[in-house]
Amino acid sequence: MMEKIAANGYDAKCNTKGQADIFRWVPCPAGKLCEEEEPVTNSSTLLPDSQLTLQIIEPETPEYWYLVLISCHLDENCTWVASKAESKLSYDLWLTNGNPTFQDRDPFRLQFSFDEQDATQMYLLTLVAYTILCGLIYRGKAIQKKHYSPSRLNLLAYIAYLKTAGVALQSLNMLVFASDGEGVFLARLIGEVLRMVGIDLLCLLLLLLARGWAFNNGETITKCFFFSWMFLSAIKFVLFCCNFIFVYDIVHDVDIFISWPGYGMLAIRIIFALWFLLEIRWLIKRERCHEKAVFLAHFGAGFLVWFVYLPGVGVVAHFISVLWRFKIILGIRTLANFAAIASLVHLFWPYSQYKKYFGVDFGHIRTGRTDSNELEDFEKLLFEASDSEGEGDTSPRGRVFNEI
Repeated sequence: MMEKIAANGYDAKCNTKGQADIFRWVPCPAGKLCEEEEPVTNSSTLLPDSQLTLQIIEPETPEYWYLVLISCHLDENCTWVASKAESKLSYDLWLTNGNPTFQDRDPFRLQFSFDEQDATQMYLLTLVAYTILCGLIYRGKAIQKKHYSPSRLNLLAYIAYLKTAGVALQSLNMLVFASDGEGVFLARLIGEVLRMVGIDLLCLLLLLLARGWAFNNGETITKCFFFSWMFLSAIKFVLFCCNFIFVYDIVHDVDIFISWPGYGMLAIRIIFALWFLLEIRWLIKRERCHEKAVFLAHFGAGFLVWFVYLPGVGVVAHFISVLWRFKIILGIRTLANFAAIASLVHLFWPYSQYKKYFGVDFGHIRTGRTDSNELEDFEKLLFEASDSEGEGDTSPRGRVFNEI
C-alpha cells in the first residue's frame, strides 16, 4: 500500500526525484524540528512554534486530503517494512484551509474544509431572519392584546422563540469554531435540542390545525391525540441522542441522511406527514362552506410539502457531490423551516384576509373532558348570538353559521 501512496513522495535517501513533500518521520526530537524540516530551505512554509509543517497547494479543483499514520519505515534497501518498536505517540496537529500566517486570510474559511465554508454566514443570516420574525410575532400579539391572544399564535410564538434560540447557539458554535477549530460542544448540543423541539411543536401545531382546531371551535382534541404525538416525539428524541453519540460531527447537520438513527427520524417524519394528510382530508370532507374548503385544501397541500420535503432531500442527497452536499442541504432545510413558520405568521396575522376562516379562540385547547360543560354552553351562546346577527349576511362566515 505504501509503495502506491509514496510513489511521488520525496525522501532524501530513497526517492530524491519525488515531487511531493508528504513524508514526516516520527518521533521528532523533543523541542526541535523534525528531521525533514530544514529551516533554511523551508523558511517560507514553517509555522512558528511547530515541529513540522505540510503545505498542500491545489489551485484548480477542491479535493479531500487525508492524514495517514502508519507504523512502518524504509529499510536499507528502500523497502517499506513494518516497524517493530512499540511506543506511544503524542501529537497535536492543526489542519487549516489556507496559510494561517497570511494577514488577508478569511476568518470564515481558515478552519473549515471546502464543503463547510460559508456555513457560518448562513447561520448568521438565519439568525437575523428569525429575529425579525420574532419581532413580527410580538407585534401581532401586541395588536390583539386588548382583546385576547389566540392560543394558535401563542404556540407559534413559542416555536419561533425556540428556533431563534437554537440558531443563536448554533451560530455561536460556528463562530467559536471559526476562531479555534474546536467549537462549543454544549452550545451545539443545546442548539440542536431546541431546534428539534421547535420542529416537533411545529408538527403538533399543524396536526392540530388539520384536525380542525382553530378552524372549528366545536372540535375536541382527545388525550390520545397528544399521547400519540408525544410518543413519536419521544422516539425521535431517543434517535437524536443516538445520532449525536454515535455519529456526532461538530459542524455537519446532515447526519440523518447517512446513519441508522437518521433513517428512524425520517420514518417518523413520514408518519407525521401521513397523519397530517388523513386529518386534513377528513376536515375538508366535513366542511360545508365551499370557499373555506378550498382554503383548507390549499393549506393542506402547502404544508404537506413541508412534511415530505425532508425525506425527499434525503433521497436527492445521495446524488449530490460530497463537496456541495452539506451547504445545499443546510440551505434547503433552513429555507423550508423558515418559510413554514413565516407562512403561519401571515395566516395568523390579526389583519390577515384569512382571519375569517378561523373561529373564535379564547386561548385554550379543548380536550375530551365530560365533567364540565359550562365553557361549551358559553360557546354555544356565542354561536347563537353570531347566528342571529348574521341573518342576511352573505359572507362565507355568515353562511357557515346559518348552515350550522
